[in-house]
Amino acid sequence: MSQSEKRIATLSVTCPHCNTDFDIHITIPRVARAERQIGSNDVLNLFPEELRSMLRVEDAGDRFIVKPTRWLGKDRFNMAMTVIRRRNGEYIPAGKDSHFTIPKG
Repeated sequence: MSQSEKRIATLSVTCPHCNTDFDIHITIPRVARAERQIGSNDVLNLFPEELRSMLRVEDAGDRFIVKPTRWLGKDRFNMAMTVIRRRNGEYIPAGKDSHFTIPKG
């Protein structure tokens, strides 16, 4: 057991076939690892390279807003939607203010 682990239980088990005793140790990490916060550049890098120059990412607190800087067309829009859906995001149709959102977390 390493210093980063904490033993929370030890169980003694006997095999019913050969009568051999085994000890089972249950351990957990002492400190949960902090997840790295994803930033706007990380979100932009989720998209294929050909889309990156056409998108702008804004941090909106609990989510990221991804706005096209120009018309994407059907194929590029579908590529973007594939990335958005993988991250549990959605498309918000709002005319010239239409955008994608990706939740943080």
